[in-house]
Amino acid sequence: MVDRDLVVRAQLGDADAFELVVRASLESCYATCVSVLHSPDDARDATQEALVAAWRRLPSLRDPDRFDAWLQTIARNTSRDLLRRRSRLREVQLDASTAELEAPTGPVNGLITIVDRLPGPARQVVTRHYVDDEPVAGIARSLGVPAGTVKSRLFHARTALRALIDKERAR
Repeated sequence: MVDRDLVVRAQLGDADAFELVVRASLESCYATCVSVLHSPDDARDATQEALVAAWRRLPSLRDPDRFDAWLQTIARNTSRDLLRRRSRLREVQLDASTAELEAPTGPVNGLITIVDRLPGPARQVVTRHYVDDEPVAGIARSLGVPAGTVKSRLFHARTALRALIDKERAR
């Protein structure tokens, strides 16, 4: 259990207090991430993300006595987000033969070249969503358009990518 006074000091911006809080809760945070992800490497990444998120959200913690439970929730959610990102990356694969796409400088550069052929708005949402891992809501907010517009652009971009890949394979 983390000392309440340290949590309060950390909430007030004391980075040294937060470091002590992290030291006290690091193992349990990591264990939570491992239990969700089943991968030590991914769990290390998720633990780091969870601790950064905790630092950013610390002022919003209402009950410093509940810090441990609060951090565990952040760790679980961060781990689940990582799993969702992984599954979304699998969805990007248009079909099994996409990996065979060859260009003079290799398959990845070939796919990048094809993505570069998309119209500006489509290329922008594909890159931000699948490469930068930005959620639809965040893209919509930053572009000042409804989330449905972003989803529509992603749908049409994937359709255009399939057509471009098929055309490339036909050569």
